[in-house]
Amino acid sequence: MAESVDNFSDLKELGIDFNIQELDENFEQAANHLPKLVPSLSEETLLSLYAYYKQGKDGNCNISKPSWFDFKGRAKWEAWKKLDKMPQDQAKALYIDTVKKIDSSFELNAKKERWVVVSTLQNEDTMFTQEKNIVDHVKEGNRENVIKCLKNMNDIQLNNLDENGLSLIHWAADRGSVDILSDLLSYGADINIKDSEGQTALHYSASCGHMDCVRLLLDKGALLNIEDDEGLLPCDVANDENMKQLLACS
Repeated sequence: MAESVDNFSDLKELGIDFNIQELDENFEQAANHLPKLVPSLSEETLLSLYAYYKQGKDGNCNISKPSWFDFKGRAKWEAWKKLDKMPQDQAKALYIDTVKKIDSSFELNAKKERWVVVSTLQNEDTMFTQEKNIVDHVKEGNRENVIKCLKNMNDIQLNNLDENGLSLIHWAADRGSVDILSDLLSYGADINIKDSEGQTALHYSASCGHMDCVRLLLDKGALLNIEDDEGLLPCDVANDENMKQLLACS
């Protein structure tokens, strides 16, 4: 994404040489064409397209950063924020160019059926199954495919942090998938592993209100006294009173 953001100071560098009205028309046409392509796109590509679309449509990011509870919203915010000060016309041109590279058959200025513009990430539910990895299966709660993947993984792979700074056990706790959480632990997931912000699976389960996951983690020996980077314990991020009692909040 950084290469696209930094390398184009002139629209002509993209091979796009038309007036502003034509640019706007082609931008809308590319946006209307995008829903046809979404099922085959990676999350990284969707984030890039989202950022170009928002920068082209609205200019510099003008909303506050979502909380760490909202992983999808925060990823979208960060992608858009990286484009600060990029001219809107340049962002539109990059958006168009990206769509053209994804679909070489896409023709500008052709009369096409209008689709509703999609500016949200949708790939979690629509990616082709053969392109999915274990993270996707955990997010979707597909236990059967998670177990298939686990049989071919070692402890290092099982406890790696992904590009979002989360391990598999964090995703399972976030989704409230107690069965998958149990499977991950049985295959060697580190129950107290921290994400990129110092939070454990117990933090995630507590903050999301997943009581069954909290019970499982405590039963398996999850520590109550691990602080995240902001000095918060799992008890501190729990909103439910029953959850607080379960976590022995003082």
